[in-house]
Amino acid sequence: MKRTQRLFILMFVALLASAWAEPWPLKPGVGVGPITLGAEYIQVNRYLTPADALGNKAKAYLRYKEGVDVECENYKVVQILVNQSQFASKSGPVNVAMEGNLKIGSSVVQMETALGRNYEARELKVARSQPKEVYYAYASKGLGVLTRAGKIIQFAIWPRK
Repeated sequence: MKRTQRLFILMFVALLASAWAEPWPLKPGVGVGPITLGAEYIQVNRYLTPADALGNKAKAYLRYKEGVDVECENYKVVQILVNQSQFASKSGPVNVAMEGNLKIGSSVVQMETALGRNYEARELKVARSQPKEVYYAYASKGLGVLTRAGKIIQFAIWPRK
């Protein structure tokens, strides 16, 4: 009985936390929430917790515990990779989504409905036992979308071309 009550309370708290999560809009060619292309990498550290860094000042790849990766050149953000739609930032819970509520876990059909079919697609090589992965590049929007088994697993934001 107590275990069931604890489980119910934990589920209720998780539901409340997601309901009050700060929205971080994902804007192709611009950024996600307060993290924008062209910003100094140190600004990203205000919102996210650094986990790992590779490279040097000329070119660096920074991973954050919240499931966001940032590629930098000369200390400036040039690409943002978003791997989770919900996480706890330094300022509290966050919900990441694009217009049309497109987010990690959305289907390819939802992606095409929200963004159109003006993309270049490439099927990625994976082991035979693994689900199919496809990368969709919306170059004019500054957005890449990685899918696995027909579901979005990552957004890549870069400057529009």
